[in-house]
Amino acid sequence: MKVLSLSAYKNEFSFIFYDGNFSSILMRGKVSDIGDEGSFLKIFFSNEKNIVIKKFFPDYVSGLQEVIKWLKDSKYGVIKSEEQIDIIAHRVVHGGYDIPMAAYISNDIIKTIEDLTPLAPLHNVYNLLLIKAAERLLENTNQIAVFDNHFFNDMPEHNKLYALPKDIVNKYKIRRYGYHGLIHRENLDKLSEKLGKSKKELSIISCFLGRGMSISVIENGKAKNISTGFGTFAGLPTLTRAGTIDAAVIIYLLEHSNYSLNSLKNILYEKSGLRGMADNFDLNFDDFINAYNNNKQPEKDIYNFFINQIASTISGFMPDFDNMPDAIVFSGRYSNLYPAIRKHVIDKLHCLDIEIDDEVNNKNIIDSQINSENSKIKIFNFKNDYLVETAKVAIEFYNLTK
Repeated sequence: MKVLSLSAYKNEFSFIFYDGNFSSILMRGKVSDIGDEGSFLKIFFSNEKNIVIKKFFPDYVSGLQEVIKWLKDSKYGVIKSEEQIDIIAHRVVHGGYDIPMAAYISNDIIKTIEDLTPLAPLHNVYNLLLIKAAERLLENTNQIAVFDNHFFNDMPEHNKLYALPKDIVNKYKIRRYGYHGLIHRENLDKLSEKLGKSKKELSIISCFLGRGMSISVIENGKAKNISTGFGTFAGLPTLTRAGTIDAAVIIYLLEHSNYSLNSLKNILYEKSGLRGMADNFDLNFDDFINAYNNNKQPEKDIYNFFINQIASTISGFMPDFDNMPDAIVFSGRYSNLYPAIRKHVIDKLHCLDIEIDDEVNNKNIIDSQINSENSKIKIFNFKNDYLVETAKVAIEFYNLTK
């Protein structure tokens, strides 16, 4: 079973070509800056130099067309024709509250994704563009949408609520949906394998610190709470997103500033976060950690704010557990790259009698256990691959329906 697994973001998409029979990735790449003169395709190889194809991709159709071309390339390709692609799996960020984990692409599914675009503006509209590109270029291939928020559908009802009037909640379907479900599901799967326990036996706090960020409570193998909410905006701040913010700030700015609603939306999603706080959009976590170590302001205070947000979210989720969780799992690009982030978060949680092993943590070994022997809760550093998880879910769904 061979799967082309796709995930779209604003003006870009990532892909893998996955062989489900051997659980292996045959090709991985990314098309970036779609619509820009500097657009390019990058193909990643584990043992060879990466290939970069600089080419103008005016839209998602042309980008996907180039990917298919390279899948069939005489030297680097892994298939001879499109007919060898069994499934195209699309990671879709938001599918609403009554959708299954996966579904074949249909007019109804497309309408659902369109209707929810306002809640995932950096994802859903681009998911649709990529779906339509795939339908055009590979019309005879099974296309399956895998919904990232489905993992949280079974959360207890009280953890889905907002304190708003019932008629408004019902009319506009306002509730906490949750995001990054595929990643938190993968963390659970990995921990289950690592500890030799069934997923139903495990209770964990799963922390994803990537371009988007979220923290999830998983108890007895099921999602119980999540830091994200109605849209992708809420929860932890990122490098460019504000995260949860007092609604009074938004109301005040709408009433007393010259910002339009669209301007504020752009500011909150793309011009805020840690970089916005520092008024420097060239900064990365290297800069914030160096500022912390060298007592440089304002970056040090901003970094401390970020660490406190993560630690406060973890500690605030403790009442969701009936007993102490088995583990705290860190994952995501920034968690994997920066041992300091993991250490500084855990140091803030000393009241829980948890402790990181500095020597092991600093080795930064992926998929490793990093707590000290004295720690009351195990701590892990896992690497995620949501494209593989998307492919696996699509294969499971396909096998159940054929």
